[in-house]
Amino acid sequence: MITKPKDWESAMSYDGESGKRMTPGGHVCQITNIRQEKSKAGKPMIVVSFDIMEGSALDGFYITQYREAKKNGRDAKWGGVLRYLLYDDNGLTNPFFKGFIKSLEESNPGYAWDWNEGSAAGKKIGIVMREEEYLSNQGVIKASVKAWRARSVQAILDGVPVPDKLEYKEKPKQPYNPTAGFTAADDEELPF
Repeated sequence: MITKPKDWESAMSYDGESGKRMTPGGHVCQITNIRQEKSKAGKPMIVVSFDIMEGSALDGFYITQYREAKKNGRDAKWGGVLRYLLYDDNGLTNPFFKGFIKSLEESNPGYAWDWNEGSAAGKKIGIVMREEEYLSNQGVIKASVKAWRARSVQAILDGVPVPDKLEYKEKPKQPYNPTAGFTAADDEELPF
């Protein structure tokens, strides 16, 4: 017979559902941090961290996820993140970065971006979420909802269309070539 754990009656149960789920579409958010980093290609970019703050059941979504991951001993990473390169491929202002700044200023009357990333902490911003498919470590296609674009809070309140799901596209495999990387040997020079 299995021994019943002594805390069975008060223990939390888990049935595979993680509780609240982020929904695609527009959300009113609050910026928690902006920092400047280099992209993988070495280009300057800003990383915008945010959390949901719209007076809904999703408020505090990312801080809750982060704390749960830390509590359960998992690698805790902040999930509410947008990244913007500062410059386009021609070395000019990236229009998506400028759009983010415009949305930030429109969402916070009286606020003007002053190139001090710390000044944006606590400010409101609208974030549009999109569902994206990915290939899991087990080789299964799954989906998650991630930040896609910044918009003004008013645009979110007015209603933004839910973006189409980004479907996983398998990279084309190279055709099998059994002779790739080999050169033919001259039969007459072989010792047998």
